[in-house]
Amino acid sequence: MESASNVLDIRVAEFARGRSINLALSYRGRQALKAIGLEDQIVSQGIPMRARMIHSLSGKKSAIPYGTKSQYILSISRENLNKDLLTAVEKYPNAKVHFGHRLLKCFLEEGKITVLGSDKVSKDATYDLIVGCDGAYSTVRAHLMKKPRFDYSQQYIPHGYMELTIPPKNGDNKSFTCTLFMPFEEFDKLLTSSDVLNFFQKYFPDAIPLIGKDLKTA
Repeated sequence: MESASNVLDIRVAEFARGRSINLALSYRGRQALKAIGLEDQIVSQGIPMRARMIHSLSGKKSAIPYGTKSQYILSISRENLNKDLLTAVEKYPNAKVHFGHRLLKCFLEEGKITVLGSDKVSKDATYDLIVGCDGAYSTVRAHLMKKPRFDYSQQYIPHGYMELTIPPKNGDNKSFTCTLFMPFEEFDKLLTSSDVLNFFQKYFPDAIPLIGKDLKTA
């Protein structure tokens, strides 16, 4: 459960928040999915990636394989993976998923939490195990930090990212999700559409014909 907002069922939500950056599924991840009987289902939706492409400023392209010719990693959709995992967990009779709830308080020693439901009424629940996986601004972690001798550190990296899309050709569903990573100070320099276009012409000239010249700042 998230502290900042309610958790919605992404399978029915009109708009699902989340990263569009695809996941790279490796052998270890496939083994985890295999253990719960979902490997074939998830793998069938993936796109094999056999190498990474290095684009030099001169326009030269160099492919670096991820392994042998028979080895590859799979690009899969985060959203579809989450949907499939939610559907799978609901099939377990001892698992109950509560949507539309916000975590308010966490009493660790007692194994008790207080949540606010969609009816705006707070409720208490008791569990044997509480796992703090409620996001970057975790309410569970905030309560842990109140405990004596609890060490915690937080450090922000100087880089940010921007999500881009290479649209499909001829109307087919073969679009690419792209991500540009660079220091925040470099993003701050891109104030106009001309700044963005000049930036790509300098550093990623071969991407412009694929993305299109209609590059705009957000």
